[in-house]
Amino acid sequence: MIQSFTGRWRYACCLPVFFVLMGVTVVAGQPAPASLNYLLNFPETNALSREDLSDAEPNLRSNLSFLDGYRKTYQGDRLFRWYQSRAALRYTTPMQVNETRVLLRGITEVRQSRTQNRDDFTSIQVDIQSQQITGGVESAFLYQRALLGGKLLYRKMWYESPVTIIEYPISDEPRQNRFFYDWLEPTFGREMDFRGTGEGYDLAFYTGLPVSSGYVMQLQYGYSATSHHPVLHYTNSSNREELTGLRTLGLPTRITNGLFRFGIRDHRRAINYSVTAFRANADNDLENNPPETEPVMLDFVSLGGVVYEQSGANFRWEYQGFPFWMNTGLGLSRIDGSVEARTPVLGYYDGVFPLSHAVTGEFSGEIFSQRIQGGYAHRIGEFIGAFEAEYTHSQMDISLDGQGELEFNLASEDIEYPVQYEVHLMRFQGEITYTVGPGRLGYLALQLIPVVNRLDENPINLTPEEPARDVSHGGGMEHRIFLELRF
Repeated sequence: MIQSFTGRWRYACCLPVFFVLMGVTVVAGQPAPASLNYLLNFPETNALSREDLSDAEPNLRSNLSFLDGYRKTYQGDRLFRWYQSRAALRYTTPMQVNETRVLLRGITEVRQSRTQNRDDFTSIQVDIQSQQITGGVESAFLYQRALLGGKLLYRKMWYESPVTIIEYPISDEPRQNRFFYDWLEPTFGREMDFRGTGEGYDLAFYTGLPVSSGYVMQLQYGYSATSHHPVLHYTNSSNREELTGLRTLGLPTRITNGLFRFGIRDHRRAINYSVTAFRANADNDLENNPPETEPVMLDFVSLGGVVYEQSGANFRWEYQGFPFWMNTGLGLSRIDGSVEARTPVLGYYDGVFPLSHAVTGEFSGEIFSQRIQGGYAHRIGEFIGAFEAEYTHSQMDISLDGQGELEFNLASEDIEYPVQYEVHLMRFQGEITYTVGPGRLGYLALQLIPVVNRLDENPINLTPEEPARDVSHGGGMEHRIFLELRF
């Protein structure tokens, strides 16, 4: 039986929201570590340094990687899995133009991912397959000690999934079933089809300007925007003929991220100090696309939407030496959001009274994070080995305020509770490279270990309760190999 929040009715009202979150989280076009860095107040943007331009040689670099994101197994049988593969090619050519060192770089990448829980003990089963192609350019200029650079990437995405509803909610109260739950399966059916496309771009500028002997002022700006156009196809067989047949639910989603970083680098001591301000936004519409009926519309054009905003800042101290390096930082952000979602018209009770229910809610809170990271490298002949470890601690204090808007005097329980989570994220990374002639071959292994603890004692449960089983969880492991040829 489906359980959610403080009552089963919330699952049905938030059914469209599930597909929104499914699309946003799976096909947002960001690798998992990058998405986690934003949520935990430490977003990253890569910039070339003076050393990169001074030492650069023409080269062609290829990368292959595989991310085993998450696995859930029961007695040896795989219930849930999310994984991602990536292939990338990068060509770099430096040149000298009078007194200016110039670097030009072309980038292309193909990414594929799959999320499937077709064998899981769950009421909604999916098999999401997505593909993303990225292409872009980067250039940088070094004049004496002044550096200026920029990067532009464009992404195109496709994704699709069958959706199967194994079980709809029911209630011990006959009125709940008569005016709500009994109408869900005729409205949506059990077999649906989810598919769509998306596109986005990343833009970055950076500069390094000498301000005094041994000190360089560093400025970085990064911005990304992504638009998704997923559609859910389902078959309506309710008791109003005008509403029956193949229906579509549009879920257009827009995601933007931006950051600005100011830093000072002490070249003599290889130390960086930086402050970063960042902002992330996501909004979504639920487009019902009802059939046209005369003389009045029998269903809603819009079913609401979701809005999410996060803004914050962090301070970081970095030591970038060899063979040892480390950095540490503090981050704080504020999140705000709202949800307004209603079901389409589920049917007409007694052929006269339209049935539709809604839920509205708001959430707000703060995320406070601390991070420490360190690494060590060692050279033996033509081999270089490096190890890196990172620990991030975050505490999330979130306030939820939600209300149900149910028709026919059905009872609903409002939400007004604080929710507190403590997140520990550990990352371990090992890399080895071997240089032979003009070539360099490398392998990297990365392991993410998240630990999430619930601190509050309110009755909201965001994790579904499962019967006691021998269920194991794993994942978070990424493997990369690369080959670089210098000319």
